Amino acid sequence: TICLENMPHRNFSMAKPEKVLELAQLMNDPHFAVCLDFGHVATQENLSVADQIRLLGDKLQAVHIHDNDGLKDQHSWPGEGVIDWIEAAKALKEIGYQGVFSLETAPFRDPAGDGNEKLPAAEFLEKAKKLIAATQQFINE
Repeated sequence: TICLENMPHRNFSMAKPEKVLELAQLMNDPHFAVCLDFGHVATQENLSVADQIRLLGDKLQAVHIHDNDGLKDQHSWPGEGVIDWIEAAKALKEIGYQGVFSLETAPFRDPAGDGNEKLPAAEFLEKAKKLIAATQQFINE
């Protein structure tokens, strides 16, 4: 399967998920689907991740999970930005999403440091595992 991804540039022809969906449908081939990048949706004015999930429905086969401030593609950890994660998870559940989850984030920063220090690898991995497990549990409820 080839997944076409929405992009973070507001004026780019493939920025909005509806345009990506149109192209995937135009291909008229089940091997073309959509990868919804949550952070890229958040950089678009007046779009919610949950609404875009519902729009894509069964054409959605991969998601890139990350957050941002709504202005720039920052690859922040979920909960560190503007995305409504509860609504996004509800929408994934509504469409019966069974696709790929790609955690596409920058490393956790050490809160005890100057903001630029990365957490030790073991601590980073532990936080990532907890986040993934919590997301999976919420969607499966």
